[in-house]
Amino acid sequence: MFMLVKIELQNFSLWKSIWDKEKTVRESYGCLSEKIYRNSVSDKEIFILTEWEDIEDAQEFGMSDDLRKSLGKSGGLGRPEVSFIDEIS
Repeated sequence: MFMLVKIELQNFSLWKSIWDKEKTVRESYGCLSEKIYRNSVSDKEIFILTEWEDIEDAQEFGMSDDLRKSLGKSGGLGRPEVSFIDEIS
């Protein structure tokens, strides 16, 4: 299953440097893979697609203090939009 997150950022470079440093944290929660996409029109808006073994792992990470601390340091604007999705084909 996948978790799709939409975030608006003040500074992509700052966010990306923190995101890269936190990879082992995501993996410790069970993240299997990840891809980052940027809005073609607004470079402050990104989409993160992460793959998880199950929804419980993704939800645990999504509610973790680890994630909250990272988002606080990285300059996110507003609250991220989160969707849990399954691949169907």
